[in-house]
Amino acid sequence: MALLGLALSAGCKGKPAVPAEAAPPPVQAQPTEGPSWALTPPMLDGYLRYQRTLLTQAGKLPPPVWDGGLKNFEEPTVEQKADLEERTRLEAGLSPDDVLKIEAIVSAVASRRLTYRMMKLDEQLPELPAPDPEDPTKGVELAKALESHGKLRKAMVDLLEERQTFGTRNIDLLLEREDELLKNWGLMLEVPELSKTRR
Repeated sequence: MALLGLALSAGCKGKPAVPAEAAPPPVQAQPTEGPSWALTPPMLDGYLRYQRTLLTQAGKLPPPVWDGGLKNFEEPTVEQKADLEERTRLEAGLSPDDVLKIEAIVSAVASRRLTYRMMKLDEQLPELPAPDPEDPTKGVELAKALESHGKLRKAMVDLLEERQTFGTRNIDLLLEREDELLKNWGLMLEVPELSKTRR
């Protein structure tokens, strides 16, 4: 038996190893529709209060009448700024993550509105020439340019890219308060043109 075992062992050593069956590839997670985080009207109201409070503290908005309304602005210290920002955020019922996400949407919309204005997409475009039987190619390039212009204008006005990134519901809700949000955002960044970018 011992000799038989040795013979079998020697025979096995001479044969190539059989490769193990390849493991199946890992299952890829399927993308979900839209972001899991959702903006709500109370969150948006709270964020607007948060914006106004910080702008008042920075001297970019006058204090409310009930707060005196006439006292001179004094530059707050770093500690005062941090304390007020934290207190205002808590009173607005917002988490730090909520503030970051709302500001990301506001920033994206504001950037798109400014880009629209800089590209002057509202300017009158040339009209296509009448068809010319002798020159069927006349106006073809202009037609292509006008078509591209129309697609770009629609994408920027309707915020198609932003809807894909942040979700249509979040964008639609934010647009209900767009004027005030962008005006405040413009004051924060000292870009007054934002108050005129409503489409």
